[in-house]
Amino acid sequence: MEKQVQSEGVGPEILAEWLEQLKEKLNVAGEGPKYVYVHCFRHPPDRHPSFVLHKSKFYGFDFHDGRAFSLKELAEMLGVTLQGERKDVIDLGGVQVQPLFNGLNRKIHPAIGTVDGTAYVSVCLPCSNGRGGC
Repeated sequence: MEKQVQSEGVGPEILAEWLEQLKEKLNVAGEGPKYVYVHCFRHPPDRHPSFVLHKSKFYGFDFHDGRAFSLKELAEMLGVTLQGERKDVIDLGGVQVQPLFNGLNRKIHPAIGTVDGTAYVSVCLPCSNGRGGC
């Protein structure tokens, strides 16, 4: 049942938060080491859990039709607004970059300077280009 589902450039800390948000909206039947077992909301009535959430790979899987879903897709289907999602996207020479504001808190020393009397501060932010790196 290993399925590849795009996490859409979102870090694991936010994905874990989203998983918890989605669990609150689902009829959870139980949890194991890898999966959250859910009564399928797509095919009611569901007497035996036939939908799972993978707890470390962050996707949902429906055993009725063999479909895998990203957490964003599940949120849309359930009408859930995911917390912690940022929409800021920066275009850097044709590459779309999204800063990851996911609770990361490190002390850094920014570069500070002036150009023509205007002060500029440069800082490094973790980010994603949607292709696994930045």
